[in-house]
Amino acid sequence: MILTLLFIARFSVAQSTVAIGGTVRDDKGETLPGVTVFLSGTKAITAADNNGKFTLNNIAPGSYTLTARFIGFQTFTQAVAVTKDVTLDVKLLPSVNQLSEVKITAYSEEYFQKFRQYFLGTTLNADKCGILNKDVLHFHFNKATNTLTVTADDFLEIENKALGYKIKYLLQSFQLNDDEKLLSYQGQASFAELKPETPKEAKTWKENRQIAYQGSIYHFLKSIYLNKLDKDGYAVYSIRNKTKPGETDDGKGIRPSRRPLKADSLMKMIDGDFKSFNHSQSIFVVYTIYEAEGYSNTDSEYNVKMTTKWNTFPKGQYSMLNFLAPEIVVDKHGYYSPPNALALEGHMGWEQIADLNPLEYGN
Repeated sequence: MILTLLFIARFSVAQSTVAIGGTVRDDKGETLPGVTVFLSGTKAITAADNNGKFTLNNIAPGSYTLTARFIGFQTFTQAVAVTKDVTLDVKLLPSVNQLSEVKITAYSEEYFQKFRQYFLGTTLNADKCGILNKDVLHFHFNKATNTLTVTADDFLEIENKALGYKIKYLLQSFQLNDDEKLLSYQGQASFAELKPETPKEAKTWKENRQIAYQGSIYHFLKSIYLNKLDKDGYAVYSIRNKTKPGETDDGKGIRPSRRPLKADSLMKMIDGDFKSFNHSQSIFVVYTIYEAEGYSNTDSEYNVKMTTKWNTFPKGQYSMLNFLAPEIVVDKHGYYSPPNALALEGHMGWEQIADLNPLEYGN
């Protein structure tokens, strides 16, 4: 299964904090109270007051996507790079109802269970996640292409009792093609901490968050950036016979390069804060320190072929990264842009929303 996930990256460039504020208006210039405003992928969220004004405080300087959502209006998103306090004018446009030639069903238990499986994931953490308002979902299944499309009228509310988060997810699109084993979804998430009922639950959440973070795409990119691949337990290889997302090996097996790649061959410094990440081929990633419970590399259908000169291969979590953009910019925390620039397979593609921490985690 391949995942391309739109998730907003944040680039921190300083330790001091700033404020992002502004006023929300409609297309006629009238202020709009009650509009939800948040920074995608973070815990920073607020609502516009009676005068349409909002403020997000204690924000680390960097690059964000500001999102504003109000029923009856189109979702507003704007990239914001901040090194000091910023004031913005947010303009919301009315929603346009477009008649579709395809019938969209309001709710289907069969389609919901498939959506839940691929959106939340199939990890042990997913078993402890619940979608609290599934009635906002709409489904369409195209028999000709074997593709399931899901949309939502409003925020999806997700309670993650494995990691201790309440997530509001603004789903923009979701498509699952069973024939090509391609999964793609786009949206913006806002995180809030759940209150643990006991000290034991708080400890469990802390441990689970760390496990979910280790071996993730953000942990991996941070490890390359800081030149800590060996120390953090990663082995990275070029793939000589697989470069396109969704391409199978036709039983011939994945042929990795004999020698692991070095961090400085994967990332080059752009300036004092950002590095450029790219490679001419897909890369095969092995995380050797921890093997996630409930997942085996047989799930990924990777058949790693060795040469006669090299008959061993590291054990651990197998992942494949395919590059969908000519250049990916990464900061020291492992956040990357553009956010849909990587297609993830194997273990990194297996973990979904149920294993996601907010961008503030680990920094």
